Amino acid sequence: MKFTIGHSELNDLSSILSKYSKQAGDGYGYLQINAKNGVATFKTSNESETVVTEYKVDKCYIGTVIVEADKFLKLAKTFYDLVVIEAKENLLELKSKGSKYRLPILNDVAFFCLQPLESDPLEINFSDNLQRIRHTIDNSGFSNIKQFYWFNDKYIVTTNGYTISELELDESTGIVALVSPSSFKDITNKIEVRANRTQIDMKFGTVYLMSRLNEGKIPDHRVLIPNYDNYLTVDRKLMILSLNRLSLLSSGDNYVKMFNDENNLVITTESDSGKAEEVIDCELNSKIDFKIGLNLDYIVQSFGQIKGNKIQIYFDKSEKPIVIKSPEKPELTFLIMPIVR
Repeated sequence: MKFTIGHSELNDLSSILSKYSKQAGDGYGYLQINAKNGVATFKTSNESETVVTEYKVDKCYIGTVIVEADKFLKLAKTFYDLVVIEAKENLLELKSKGSKYRLPILNDVAFFCLQPLESDPLEINFSDNLQRIRHTIDNSGFSNIKQFYWFNDKYIVTTNGYTISELELDESTGIVALVSPSSFKDITNKIEVRANRTQIDMKFGTVYLMSRLNEGKIPDHRVLIPNYDNYLTVDRKLMILSLNRLSLLSSGDNYVKMFNDENNLVITTESDSGKAEEVIDCELNSKIDFKIGLNLDYIVQSFGQIKGNKIQIYFDKSEKPIVIKSPEKPELTFLIMPIVR
């Protein structure tokens, strides 16, 4: 096996594959490299995922080798010129200007990987919305909570147990599945997806990701998101600026009170550093007043993911969660649980 590959391609594959590789042993932590027909394929696995990247290469000679993933990937991202990768007896040589490294080829290891599904793919265009619902788990301080993405036909949902973020897709997928958050690390816009009862495959850019599905009952999250008639509308930019100022004086538990005073939304917080109050114009569409206690971090994170000029806060009684939407971006919904004191 032999081929020539650019340093930018090596850096790219190292950035992607290192997120899914693990310490070598028990069939995992290895990298399989295959060269054929001018394409180099790199494949690695952990217990739940197999990820594959492909790159067009020059001077390609057919062959397949297995090496320790961690060593190869760390080395791959250090080159700044074309790299010749060649199997020589029991060594894999990486050679660039003034540099030559040789890694052992592992001939007697078990290399476990998931096999791709063969059903027709479904194309999904997330736009940038997947990044916007991901904040629920990316910014969670609750490491003891098992976190998932879940497909529920037309919806993709994330939750950390205290907030729920929902993305409504343009069309039904027919997929009902619990998926580990790590499987969505690199997904941005369009993907091709296949799924069965035990596995989901996603292809995006140069990446082909196969992931085992998590066992467990898929909750009907639509039951958890209330359909309130009461709501108030505020300016998004003013709201975010006010919340960021409040965060400078919020207490350790980041508790804030929110309530309406006629057509004003009042937000207050109190700590050893002082007291703070923000008053923002709002349009109230309700026969009852708005009053609630919330975690400031959850509000800031959710409001920061919404696009558009306006934000609508749907509410009921003070012990009920609030639902946040944008009239200009209706496919995104965020639910935040109250703090009752």
